[in-house]
Amino acid sequence: MHTLTSGARRALLIEDHEIVINAVAACLRTHGLIQTFDKVASLTEAQALLAAGEVFSIVILDLHLSDARGLDALEVLAENWPELPKLVYSGDDAVDTMARAFELGALGFVAKNEPTSELTTAVDTVLRGRPHLPRKLLEIKGLISAPVTPQVPTPVSLARAGVRLTARQLEVVEMVARAMPNKVIAAHLDLSEGTVKSHLNTIFRAVGARNRMELLLRAQELGIVSAELPERMRPPAAVI
Repeated sequence: MHTLTSGARRALLIEDHEIVINAVAACLRTHGLIQTFDKVASLTEAQALLAAGEVFSIVILDLHLSDARGLDALEVLAENWPELPKLVYSGDDAVDTMARAFELGALGFVAKNEPTSELTTAVDTVLRGRPHLPRKLLEIKGLISAPVTPQVPTPVSLARAGVRLTARQLEVVEMVARAMPNKVIAAHLDLSEGTVKSHLNTIFRAVGARNRMELLLRAQELGIVSAELPERMRPPAAVI
């Protein structure tokens, strides 16, 4: 089993085009974001590595693989390894695809037609445990595409924006921003999945969102997602 030394970052790249996977690895290594890579061409190979206990700082996933259609691979990875940060890097930049990716547990999404600077920004953001929203969506919403550093929200600041959320609901938002599925949120907060869904529905109504992706967009605008995650919500340490 491969382990990570202190400060090292190891990525699992899942992509069945050799030119693309090598280009991504070279780009991230050149920028000092990732030190070591495991490159696989299928979901089956990725599952074998993860099931064997291999440790990764991030998974970068294409959506079109020989043994998985569309978002199926992301769904499998999120179901079995919910705490592992996942970044989708895809040629499909449809808004519906992006929205569904965030529903299924992606922490970031980058379209392959974006410049490499978008990919490096996304990887850096996800490695810090923060969600990376696609440039296309930020432009649609009229938001700046540079990384946002929101302030920790307070009841007063949210009330001024017309948003009222309880402390527990703010915790749920933070966990959504970590791409945690409902059942993982429920386990962390000692709640039932039904209660988590109820909280999410209330949050959606409060901020004017229809799904997780729109919630993250509104969180960017309102500063609901704090700049630093509470210790218990940060990605697990990479050192074994």
